[in-house]
Amino acid sequence: MILNEWSEVCWSLLTVRTRTLKDYKYKYAKHIAPVFGEQELESVTRKQVQGWILSLEPTVGKACLPILKTLYREALNYEVCESNPTLGIRRKPHNAPDRTFLLWDDLNSRDYGRYGDLFRFMALHGLRWGEVQALTQADIRDGLVYVNKSMYGPTKNAQSRVVPYMGFYGDFPKSYKWARIALRDSAGVTIHSLRYTYAYLLKAASVHPQAAQHLLGHSTITLTMDLYTKVLPDEITNAGDLLRNSLLSLPSGKEPAILEV
Repeated sequence: MILNEWSEVCWSLLTVRTRTLKDYKYKYAKHIAPVFGEQELESVTRKQVQGWILSLEPTVGKACLPILKTLYREALNYEVCESNPTLGIRRKPHNAPDRTFLLWDDLNSRDYGRYGDLFRFMALHGLRWGEVQALTQADIRDGLVYVNKSMYGPTKNAQSRVVPYMGFYGDFPKSYKWARIALRDSAGVTIHSLRYTYAYLLKAASVHPQAAQHLLGHSTITLTMDLYTKVLPDEITNAGDLLRNSLLSLPSGKEPAILEV
């Protein structure tokens, strides 16, 4: 059986969200089918797959390799083939870009017109765009926001969560396009950057990383720590001051010699 034929069968076997399946099919048609689609499943070699994945941009490879892995995993499960050429494949390393975000005082002081309360709400609650758009007044009660759905279906990772309500909920605009335009004057800031603002607020308030993981709806603590816990230049300087004060507070007779700067 060729890969194109198996993919059509496999899509109907997967238990994934409609949106996820649509994304799989799009990436398969664009990046996988032109290379392997007409090959027999057993004829695809590990060397071919490795060469293909290294020819892709890191972000594309990161998205496409799991799709090919899924197709071969299911092919093995259903005994359509006997080997899996995706095992042990290495992707190009991908360093996530350092996303620009606004601190709360800066965000709150800017005039975003009719989108102002929407941006403030997102920055104070860490909700994704789809989660905000699916939110209703009934989801806000007893000082909490119950995040249990998205405009696209279930929440990301199918994880419901609860976050403290900080205000600014209202009849929000629905246009993602115009929301992006409203943020355009904030150089480098995107709708998703508002989650970084929320994460930084949590860190500044000394919220434990595991609590922050739950509040942000991350699947792993690594994602919370690596992608959302930002360090600003002032914090490096302040760390030196904190360390000096800590050393000076040691019990009498144990003070180290501190270099004056």
